[in-house]
Amino acid sequence: MNMAGSREAYTCLPDNIQYTGNEEADQLDSNFLKYAVVKNDTASIDLAPWEERLFQTLVDAAIAYETNSLILNGDVTIELPKLEKPIEIRIAGGWVRDKIMKQESHDVDIALDSMSGHQFATIVQQYLIHHQAVADSTATNGTDDSSNKNSGDGKNGNGKKKKKPKIAVIAANPNQSKHLETATMRVYNVDCDFVHLRGGEVYTSDSRIPTLKENATPLDDALRRDFTVNSLYYNLRTKQIEDWTGRGVDDLRNKKILATPLDARITFHDDPLRVLRAIRFAVRYDLTLSEEIVLAAKSADV
Repeated sequence: MNMAGSREAYTCLPDNIQYTGNEEADQLDSNFLKYAVVKNDTASIDLAPWEERLFQTLVDAAIAYETNSLILNGDVTIELPKLEKPIEIRIAGGWVRDKIMKQESHDVDIALDSMSGHQFATIVQQYLIHHQAVADSTATNGTDDSSNKNSGDGKNGNGKKKKKPKIAVIAANPNQSKHLETATMRVYNVDCDFVHLRGGEVYTSDSRIPTLKENATPLDDALRRDFTVNSLYYNLRTKQIEDWTGRGVDDLRNKKILATPLDARITFHDDPLRVLRAIRFAVRYDLTLSEEIVLAAKSADV
């Protein structure tokens, strides 16, 4: 596929800052994050009680793992990584878009920067098992006994083995535009998807299957999403909206336009079904298709 003449990616970065795509995640976060954060007077998110509970649990589970206070049951088979910095946890895509528009959403997609979705889902699972065991023990004994807290046996206060939340893993399938493994798990009756940030891909001219970049950054992930309005994030640590393309909020609320983070030909080459998604989103959110999308959809390359 000839991409000669493709436009530059939309990013939140000022013109005098060059983004090469080779930055590590910690370098990007420390140097560029200030440009991605959306000011409260531009867009804000109000959390429902169930969202506050869910998000705080995800953060608490991460902190427990980071501080080596998470007790793992003996049946954990997946290898968990050693961390050099705190886990960045972001809600990505549709939930952020809908909450900005003051619509309800249960489409909770969780993007991680330092481990796979399966690994973080396992951490949350183990935290929930232990957390519930402590709560059951406290309710049964009427006391907050540390010996019960740290038993880590996965049993409730009555000595019965508790059912742990089930994790389903959807394997990567590049032939169907599924480039990363995804883990799913119900947390407080909410279906959650856990996935690592998606890196910048390198394509060959005769294949839609890319080579993935390791240590992907949130900007990498944003640029590989379908539309700018879906390239928005809510950072659970900072409780701030992040717009790494620099256009997502403006396109959604002000310009009312549907545009792609990258050249639309690249975005649709990645997944041709995005042409149909473009029509659906345009109708649902009363957005105008960008001229670039219309031209790309007619292209023989797509």
